[in-house]
Amino acid sequence: MPPDSLPPAPADGQPIGVQTLPADVRAKIAQIGEEITRLQQEEQSLKEEGRSLSEQAKNLAEILRKQAMQKDQQAAEIRVQIAKLSGAQAQTIKTAMPRIGEKIEGKGIYLGVWHPKYTIDKSLGKAFAVYAAPEDLTNEHGEKLVATFQDHAKRVAALKGWHGHDGFDGDYDWKIKRGLADGSVVGKWFIPARELLCGFDVYGIKQVQDDNMFVHKDKLGKITTLLSSAGCDYVREDYYVSSTVGRDGSNGLHCSRLSDGFGACFPKDRYPMSCRPVLVEELVY
Repeated sequence: MPPDSLPPAPADGQPIGVQTLPADVRAKIAQIGEEITRLQQEEQSLKEEGRSLSEQAKNLAEILRKQAMQKDQQAAEIRVQIAKLSGAQAQTIKTAMPRIGEKIEGKGIYLGVWHPKYTIDKSLGKAFAVYAAPEDLTNEHGEKLVATFQDHAKRVAALKGWHGHDGFDGDYDWKIKRGLADGSVVGKWFIPARELLCGFDVYGIKQVQDDNMFVHKDKLGKITTLLSSAGCDYVREDYYVSSTVGRDGSNGLHCSRLSDGFGACFPKDRYPMSCRPVLVEELVY
């Protein structure tokens, strides 16, 4: 290579092969670096502020929850006084109610208050505290029972001292409501009506029970959300049976998936499914 074609020697301290950037470019790079640093600092500040607000929100929610419990307690005490003045029997007086999802010893998991009806337009005229069993129905060996509605009904009727209570000998919801009217079902396990299972009436159109198993599924402990491990379409283990007969009067019973609330009507003697019994105690106001 001719001597006059050699590149100029690098300036002191400059790496070989790197040319000196113009001053305005270097200034721009420095400016960008400062902007990145500023944005990173702002990001960190926002994260810390977010954590602080989240903690404040949790504290506020806990304060409001305690205040609500105190108000409920006060209201319950007033109702008790009124009930006593009206001559109500001690065993039917409405005392301070537990929180929904609270497991009450000797009763089950509290699910709220139920005002059942004989028909869509005719009220039973009574109110009941509803408690779900702490687990799905089991067989005589203590294993989860996946069975047809008919088999679930037979198993419930045969229960003796299951989680402290016997079962009610009545399969369909009209029998259960008759037992609610005369008191024979109170304190006994029974298969829940459709409104207790998913909140809807027999037609599946109107929401008639705000507090139900589907809404409070996360408070029921372990529930089945997947099909049978065998993968058989014949088994509907993820569906839970109700005691409500299909509106067409057939042998079908309303069932629901507690995972997503989807409902269907299945023959009472065909598909094995799950069951979560409930019991009630009568309330007065």
